[in-house]
Formats: sequence, C-alpha cells, structure tokens
Amino acid sequence: LNRRLSAMQQRSTAAFVSAVANDEPLSQTYKCVVVSATVLKDKVHAAMSALAEAVASLARHGLPDREMELIKKVHSTALDSVWAERHHIETEDVMESAEEFALSGGKTRMCSDRLDVRVQREALELLQAGGALQDPGLRRAAGVLFSLASGEWSIEAEIAGAAEPGEADKEAAQLRVIVQEFEQKDDVLPFEWLPGELLDESSSPFGQDEASPRAAIIETSPLVHFPGEHWILSNGSTVTWMRTDFEPDEIILHGFATVGSSELDCAARRAACATINAMRVLDGLGKMTKSQLSELLADKNASMFPSVAGYSRTLTGCCGASFKDLETALRLASLHFGPANFTESSFTKVLDATRQRIANREREPDYHFEKKLKQLINGNDPYFHEMTMQDVDALEKLSVQSVRQMYDGYFSSPGEWSWIIVGAIPEDNDFRDLLERCLSPPESAPSNPCATRPLPTPRVPTFTASSDAHCVYSGMSDTARVFI
Repeated sequence: LNRRLSAMQQRSTAAFVSAVANDEPLSQTYKCVVVSATVLKDKVHAAMSALAEAVASLARHGLPDREMELIKKVHSTALDSVWAERHHIETEDVMESAEEFALSGGKTRMCSDRLDVRVQREALELLQAGGALQDPGLRRAAGVLFSLASGEWSIEAEIAGAAEPGEADKEAAQLRVIVQEFEQKDDVLPFEWLPGELLDESSSPFGQDEASPRAAIIETSPLVHFPGEHWILSNGSTVTWMRTDFEPDEIILHGFATVGSSELDCAARRAACATINAMRVLDGLGKMTKSQLSELLADKNASMFPSVAGYSRTLTGCCGASFKDLETALRLASLHFGPANFTESSFTKVLDATRQRIANREREPDYHFEKKLKQLINGNDPYFHEMTMQDVDALEKLSVQSVRQMYDGYFSSPGEWSWIIVGAIPEDNDFRDLLERCLSPPESAPSNPCATRPLPTPRVPTFTASSDAHCVYSGMSDTARVFI
C-alpha cells in the first residue's frame, strides 16, 4: 500500500503531498491499519476518495505477482538484518515478550520481532512456497485487513479555519459517505501503474557500469587517536573511516561540504534550500522516480538524504554491512551529484504544504515566544529569521527551474566533499574497490579535483540588551513562560 501511495503522490492529479500506511496496536493481540496523509488545501474530499479507492482495490484484488515478489525481498532483507543483530537484543525486549506471553495465556510464541525471527522466517517460507502467491487464504486476509465495511473504520481530519456551527458534523458526514461508496461498489478496479512508475529492469538504474570512470585513492594515512584511516580520492574528495563492531549490521555514512545558506542574501533562495530534501523525497533520484527507487531498494538496506544548513551541505545515510548494501549506499550518494530531477508538480505541492505549516505555526504561542527570543539574541539579520509567507510567495516566483539550478550548484562538485564512514566496514581491499567504483558521480556530473574548497561567510548574531519586559503573546492559559 505504501508503494502505491508513493506512486499516487507523484501524479499531477494527486490531492495530497504525502501519504503513508502503517499499523497501530489496539491491544496486546490486535492491530489496526492507519492511513494518514498531508492533504493539499481545499482537496480533502478528493484525497479521501483517492485513499479509500487505494484501500478498496487492495482488499478486492490483493497483490499481483510482481508486488508479492517485492514484499518477499523486503521481508527477507529485514530478516537477514534482524538475524545479524540478535545478540544485541536488550533486556527490555525480553521482558516485553515474556509479558505478552503471560497476558495472552500462553497463546503467543513468546517472541518479539527482534527477539526470535523463526516465526517471520516461517511466514517468508510460506510466501515462497509454490502456489502461495495465489493462496485464497492470503487474499482473504487482505480483504479483512483493508476492509471498509461499516463499523470497521473511523476518520480523523484536521481542517484549517474556524468552522461554523454544524459545519464540522456536516464535513464528517460527507467524508463518511465517500468511504461508504467504495464499500458498496462492485466495480472497484485493480490498481493501475502508470508509465514510469515501475522500474525498468533492463536498464542500469545507477547510470554506471564497469566502464564508468573510477575515483582512484591516491593517498592514505592513519588516524592518530583512533584506529582508522584517512584516504584522498583522485576527484578531490576525502574519506575518513573507522571499523567498529558495536552494531554488526550497520554502517553510517556522513558527507559534508562547507558553504550553505549563509551566503544567500535573498530570503526566497534560503527558503529554496529548506525545500531541497522534500523535493528529493517526492521526485526520486537520478533517472528514477520515487516509486522506482523504492522498488530498486526493496532487497537492499540503504538510504541517503541531502540537506543544506547555514554553513554546510550534508548527505547523511546508513546501510547494512553486506557488500551489496554498502555499494548501494555509495551509489545513492554519487547520484546526488547528478542534475536535479525536480518537477513542477512536486514544487507546487511543497509550496502548498509549506504555506499550511506556516499558517499552523502562527497559532502556536511557543512559536511567537521563540521568535521574539531569537530577535533579542540574534538581532535583525534576516538570516536568523524564520520562513514567512512572503518568502514562500517569492520562492514561487523564482520557479522550480531556479531551485534545480541552486541544487546543481550545491551538489555538483564531489571534490568539495569530505566523507566520514563508521561501522561494520568490509575488509580493506573490498572497501577500497567499492569507494573507487561507487563514490564517483555519473559521467554527466562535472568534477574539479583541483578546486579550492570555499569557506563559509559567517553570520554574527547581535545581542540586544534591554531592561524592558516583552509580552509576545496573550493566550487563555493561566501560566506564563519567562526567559531571562
């Protein structure tokens, strides 16, 4: 369901910025499915209809073979990681598992997801057994789990604006009718994947192959105070790494480069920096859409996310300890140095969501308190100010093309970047080979290994000393916050 929601949110007709499905425990032995979404302004009904249709389609038609294969990959990868981490089970997990066993009257297997993976492995073997994909029992389970039958679901909606008397009840009734329509429909169609939403298995998803240029390691030196190494690559980037055994199936990667939004005097461009991560999440990476990327990562334990801070840019991620997972994480990092694939549709959604967040923020007393506090401590430099509606309007005038150009300027030269990698790193020769092959951008990305790394422009706060008391917000509370 999450893969389908990811694909739906990318479509130009989507009524929500993002949507996610998960489970929520109701008791020791019962769980419910929760589908939540950040809805675009004035599109609550359209969003509810789209979500209800997605759930109804899954209940009526189950999953096709391709999606079942992806589920097996996801579970198998997770189980392998859990198995490697078994000896790191905490005492609290053992106590919770024993408590659940006692409260259920001995009906559970006395195991949690992290304590004993045998039950999960049995479930995986069932899925992999011949004919299990068409198992009617499995499809019946999906029908019950995602049922929209009356009395088996509830709706919670937070809608901005002051409602007139009776308006809330009227709105709730309309949302209930939308869901009930799909309960009674006999012609709910199977979910339809559009062109570009499924991964093309015949192409190279990372845009690299054995003929791609390698970033050779040209200099190595040991660390003085830690049992690690500092390596310099031919493209100018550096890698400082240390092998640890605290987590047997985890490697943490952190790339950073100096210079961030402190260079920008334009509030709209600083606002653009704040949208980069959201745009990446919505639009995927490289030539892959978000749904294609999730399909690629189904059997891999790896992630990588960009951000632009005041004085730096970062790429932060983690992966499993396997050769395949580390290779994937490094290739994901290198793809961030390719041209941005931000779309107009995602740009519009991010702007709308940002406006809603700012409008909600204005109703919070704590925000006004912190705002006044920052003014007293930092001064009037706009760099220290929170994003405003005016900033978002100015960003909209810049257009998505300007945001693409800004991203390409921040994430185009791997020679400016330093990497810190810590965890269950493979043997030196394998690790060296992975870095040289994978931590280099596709051929389309420019690289200047001789470029001098820039230094950030400091923004010095100006403290305002005053003997006056500042009342920043008057609410209905009987208490007050005082800061000296």
